[in-house]
Amino acid sequence: MTATTRQQIYFAAVFIVINLLLLYWAVPEATYLQGGDAALYMGPAKALIELGHFASSPETPALPLSFAPPLYPLFLALPIGLLPWKAALVAVVILQAIMLWATAWLTRSLVPDRYAKGRSTVQGLVLFNPNALITVHLVQTESLFTLLAVSMLVCLQTVIRMPRMRPAVLGGLLLGLAALTRPTALYAIPVLLVLLPILVLFLPGGNAIWRRTAIMGLVIGLTAAVTVSPWFMRNALLFDRLIYTTNSGFYFADQYVELLQVGQNLSTQEASDLRYNRIADYAKAAGVVDPDALPAPERSELYRRATAPLLLAEPVSAHLKALARSWANLYIGGGASNIKNYLGLQGETLMQFMQTQPWRGVTGTLHDFFAKGYATYLALVGLTLAFTIPFRLLGVAGIVALWTGRDRATVLLFVGYLGFFTAQYLYLGQSRFRIPLEPVLMILATVGLLDLAEKWRRLRGGAA
Repeated sequence: MTATTRQQIYFAAVFIVINLLLLYWAVPEATYLQGGDAALYMGPAKALIELGHFASSPETPALPLSFAPPLYPLFLALPIGLLPWKAALVAVVILQAIMLWATAWLTRSLVPDRYAKGRSTVQGLVLFNPNALITVHLVQTESLFTLLAVSMLVCLQTVIRMPRMRPAVLGGLLLGLAALTRPTALYAIPVLLVLLPILVLFLPGGNAIWRRTAIMGLVIGLTAAVTVSPWFMRNALLFDRLIYTTNSGFYFADQYVELLQVGQNLSTQEASDLRYNRIADYAKAAGVVDPDALPAPERSELYRRATAPLLLAEPVSAHLKALARSWANLYIGGGASNIKNYLGLQGETLMQFMQTQPWRGVTGTLHDFFAKGYATYLALVGLTLAFTIPFRLLGVAGIVALWTGRDRATVLLFVGYLGFFTAQYLYLGQSRFRIPLEPVLMILATVGLLDLAEKWRRLRGGAA
């Protein structure tokens, strides 16, 4: 038995035990009840089983699914249609655990060859990341989406090094499937058309393959476009307009809540109420009596038109504060709230606290929350932050190490990947949304650790 095989057996044994313990300790039906937006995906999955088409739920057969694309509901429909409810939820967890394992294994191939000895470390960090582990146990798109995104990234890395048709077509297919899981990936198509030819210029001899790489970028984009086109056509037939999803207006509205909260020191509930009133005022001026009675595409468009100017009207200071809070939540939050809710631990999470309390800045809000003394939850926060903060610092060291080591195409690929998602989340960053970023973040942290260890070894050797 090789050392690698033995290591994989150890990883598998620990991984299985951890997931079994989480299942055993979970509150009843926590996989569904504690999954953010779970009903938005479970409803269409049940509708597909009972009605044979994608509706918002079995109770609303005439209301087509439009808020989200279809792949995750389709995934959920498989175990739900074959198994009793509780067994189906366990099956969802098992399947998503397999996805996490596959993601961790694929991430090994993204590690630069110069740091190949860190591949097992990267795999372990992705596999046993608290944020990713707890997400496996929830009805959320992240596990499937991350597997598709990382698989696409592997194909993209192959195309950059050696532009060939097969990885380009496969990468385009995976990108399309990722967009059919979460619409954020749809915007990667035009980004890749611009980014790919630039990345290859940072490779030794990149000028010689620039033209072919640009062609492969077009192949990726066209394949992805073909993959998502049936959903576009279905929506065009149902809604008489070319739309992908109808969540953009609500996305703008949620961004506005975040700005109001930090800009005017409001609780989430107060900011939501203010947003509702201002949208209602806009609707009234536009001659719309009840915005909620509009069909989904029209309602989304009304929300977008109402809130986009309001977003721009907020002061720059509010935007900067909202960005700072969003990035802190995205890159430092450890997923403690999900763990607490899943296990049914006592106490109020930070997110729940902010729903009702005015925003008093980072230090003021944290002081008020810690004063409540939720010992178990605070311990979870401490443990998860002990995982995130050091690895973010090591990640910065990893970026520096790769750049100074002239592995600049890899740096630009990884930083571009992180920046793409960070820009899309804008003011709505949270630890759950970091799941697709974790593989790249763990690679950068491992590279940083190995580079610092090598520098320390040389320093010690020089001192001796």
